[in-house]
Amino acid sequence: MWRLFHPGWTLTTLYDQAGAVGRGLAEAGESELKASRRWPSESGLASRGWRAGAAVTRKIKRPESEVPGTSSTANGKMWGMDQGLAAVLGGCVGVAGTLGTGVLAYLAARHQVRDQGKAERKRLVRSERREAYRGFLKELSELTRDLDLLMLTLVGLQLDGATPEQWFEKMGACMTLSNRLKALKITSNDIMLAGPAEIALLVGPAIRGLDGEWGILHQAVCAFKWEREEQDQYESSRQAAAESISALGARASIILNSEDI
Repeated sequence: MWRLFHPGWTLTTLYDQAGAVGRGLAEAGESELKASRRWPSESGLASRGWRAGAAVTRKIKRPESEVPGTSSTANGKMWGMDQGLAAVLGGCVGVAGTLGTGVLAYLAARHQVRDQGKAERKRLVRSERREAYRGFLKELSELTRDLDLLMLTLVGLQLDGATPEQWFEKMGACMTLSNRLKALKITSNDIMLAGPAEIALLVGPAIRGLDGEWGILHQAVCAFKWEREEQDQYESSRQAAAESISALGARASIILNSEDI
């Protein structure tokens, strides 16, 4: 410190030297501060010569990272939190969107499968009904034809004045038709199961009409005659059977061509 009082220095030189010494002390204190990362007390700063010399004019500030409330660390944390929150919210939106898409795809696939199942069921029901209706109507038509043929045979016997033995020979044909009628009644169960109920209600009248025709023919064979009375009864029963069969066929056609199965 004796250099501050050199006898050959002027006052200006003295101030300059004091300023240089103060700046040196300030730089040394700042280096020490950076090394230790802690701030000394005001008395400590004065003791180290931080305020030495009038040339020490700059004011040392704490870095913003060290000032409470305004630190860059806190701001960084807040910024990091904002970014993290945004990322979480974005992830949630993404997950919700993915889940929504998945749910919609699942519902669409389920709806498609359900529609395909309904269409397949309709196809199977329609196919089963078609087979049942076709077989039953075919047997009705063939029985109607064979009953008419037997009726014409009996008319021929009546006209030819056949003997009882010749009439009795037709009993075999009559019993064959009876067996076919019994088989037709069993087959009608397929119609009732295939449905619907409205078609099942039309099966009975058709079978009863043919059964009535057969009864008249069987009675004529047993009586060995076919006269006007038997002819009128047969025509009446035949007309009723034909109307029942036509109603059954028409209703079956409507059901098979309907969208509602």
